[in-house]
Amino acid sequence: LVGLCAWAGMRIEVMLDVIHNRVIRKRLKQQLRRLAASGNMYDVLTAIINSDVSYRDHEGFARAIALHQINNDRMELLTNEAILDYKAKRAGGKMAMIISYIALAITSYITLTDMFGI
Repeated sequence: LVGLCAWAGMRIEVMLDVIHNRVIRKRLKQQLRRLAASGNMYDVLTAIINSDVSYRDHEGFARAIALHQINNDRMELLTNEAILDYKAKRAGGKMAMIISYIALAITSYITLTDMFGI
């Protein structure tokens, strides 16, 4: 049975390439090789038919896709010229307002000190 399990393990190992997470895929392949050497076909099949591994891989892949989409949207916002122009104009307007208020405060101070002789 060791030869049959090794043969089945080699055939099943090819199917493990559909698993997205390479750490999980590598661990499963190592476990499959170890179990195939034991000759117990039941252990080989239970290692492959593991719903927890499948669920973790699917959830991890879904999270990776969602994170990729979020980061892609952020990059599009950062490279959108219309948004960049709007933000630049807004920042320029704020800086102009701050500079004009500082100039107003200095002019008012100078005028009031000259007027009252302080």
